[in-house]
Amino acid sequence: MKNQIRVNPRFDPRKSANKGFSLIEILIYTAIIGVVGMLLNGILLALVRIQNNQVSSTEVNQQINFVIQNVQRLVRSSSAISMANNTPGNTLTLAMSDPNKNPTLIYLSESKAYLKEGSSSAVPLTTPDVNVTQLQFTKLSAYAGHDTVNLTIGVSYNSQNQQKMFSKTINYSTARIGP
Repeated sequence: MKNQIRVNPRFDPRKSANKGFSLIEILIYTAIIGVVGMLLNGILLALVRIQNNQVSSTEVNQQINFVIQNVQRLVRSSSAISMANNTPGNTLTLAMSDPNKNPTLIYLSESKAYLKEGSSSAVPLTTPDVNVTQLQFTKLSAYAGHDTVNLTIGVSYNSQNQQKMFSKTINYSTARIGP
């Protein structure tokens, strides 16, 4: 019995070979992680695309609304609309009762809408974030003192990024009520 080898009773050679991961398990785990990563990447890209679209459409809508509100305010407070009847034009010319604001012009220049009151400098109505692609005014007369201005405005978001491209065109009419 002198040649007998003592073996640790807790040591089982069959169990020591099973420690760690096999190559197949590593490949399966790697594939699962890859698929989950691609799904998360797709979701993230979709969210970015939606956000870009929302930013551009919101900006375009805000700019259109701002121009429309200014045209409406100025037409209603004008004493006359100085344009030919039923003839579309790129400039809205309004006669104002205040001599310092006479004439008041709204026009398109270099993809921006501008407001010029009297002899003061022209003020842009739109920001550099958008391009005004169309600005057209048509005077429609019902009877003296109750003229209507039909406005057609087209605005697009100013970006080279295809995901941010958004444009909108609106027709709007406002009336001048007065003597």
